[in-house]
Amino acid sequence: MHKALALSLIALVLIVLLAVLVLIEVSRPADWQDVLDWYVEHGNDEGQTVTVLSITRARQPALFPQDLSRAVFRDNVYYPYDSLPSPPARVWCVLVERERASGQRPSKQMLFVALHQDLHNADWVVHEGETAPFSPSFRQGLEQIGCEPGLGY
Repeated sequence: MHKALALSLIALVLIVLLAVLVLIEVSRPADWQDVLDWYVEHGNDEGQTVTVLSITRARQPALFPQDLSRAVFRDNVYYPYDSLPSPPARVWCVLVERERASGQRPSKQMLFVALHQDLHNADWVVHEGETAPFSPSFRQGLEQIGCEPGLGY
């Protein structure tokens, strides 16, 4: 009898531990690269190709100014910046080239893949920045967050 009770208790503990691990994994935010890949594949106009030219990690993500972001994109939805917890915990600066099938000249655009988190939620989103040529204030914002000047902007 004691043996059956002990085995039942061990099984219950293992089931509870497994449930906790599953909950932790489900609530973990997606990897920033997965979010960027999804955006490159799906987050653009039809007939447009997006190519990643360079990526660098921002050294000072806490200094990310709101005016660097023109739009915030996640899961095929645009969000207002002020609906996100700020400042972002991590930021990746991504220079992309957009090429339209219509034969127009390709354009370069800066994207920011940023991790926004608070006590209850964490998620990576794509901030769409300016299209080249970048304004002096935009360049200053890039320097402020520590994006490498070798990005080719």
